[in-house]
Amino acid sequence: MLESRDQELQGLVAVLITARMQGLNLDFLCNRSIGSLVGDSSIRISDAVNLDQVVTDIEAAKLIVNEMLPRTVED
Repeated sequence: MLESRDQELQGLVAVLITARMQGLNLDFLCNRSIGSLVGDSSIRISDAVNLDQVVTDIEAAKLIVNEMLPRTVED
């Protein structure tokens, strides 16, 4: 299970790296994603998915990307 979680986190990091390279603001993107997951009742989260873990994974991936790629002035 841990190996699967690591792979999921790596996938999320890859997506966020691509977003940063495209000039997107990761703070905005991640905060908006978390807000949508938590606050939008039309988004259905499976019982098998732990929302707290999803939020933790998004934040962890964002931290990894911020360490890997320096922020630009626009961020």
